[in-house]
Amino acid sequence: MTEYIPPLQTLVWPLFIAGLVWFGRSKLLQLLDAIRLRIEQGSSFEASASGLKIGESRPRLEATSTTKPSDTTNPGFYVVHKASKARRVSSSTGEPYYLLSIYIECDPGLSHDQIDRVVYHLHPTFREPVRTVTDAESWFELNTRAWGQFYLEAEIYLKKAPNVPLKVERYLNF
Repeated sequence: MTEYIPPLQTLVWPLFIAGLVWFGRSKLLQLLDAIRLRIEQGSSFEASASGLKIGESRPRLEATSTTKPSDTTNPGFYVVHKASKARRVSSSTGEPYYLLSIYIECDPGLSHDQIDRVVYHLHPTFREPVRTVTDAESWFELNTRAWGQFYLEAEIYLKKAPNVPLKVERYLNF
């Protein structure tokens, strides 16, 4: 009888985990679907301290060979962001601040030199929610701090049509 105890003990954990997966399968499928949707929308997914990272930070949109000022659905220019945790904490919310780097990427065949300026519309709680960047060498990079996720809109003004902006959007998550 005692010879059966070690194999039974070996089977207990896998059976326990299989039972948890079976009974929690709907929640597990919801989690996997949320991860898939997040990656499809252009965000990356990072899990655990090991640094498992899936996806890219650029939205997957169909490339265009030419960009017209009236084409706001897919202009060939994209808002991209990077975030890193800052040491400061928000005094009003207690949330940690994040250092944000927001910039513009473009499809092959397009160039940052075609852009005159980029007007970023941040969340209204920012001190200066509308900011204009004119430096093409930095890819029109905007550096700022934030403590919460928000929806960002950027107006890209091309040199060939300086009065008609291309509007691109991105949800900034970190």
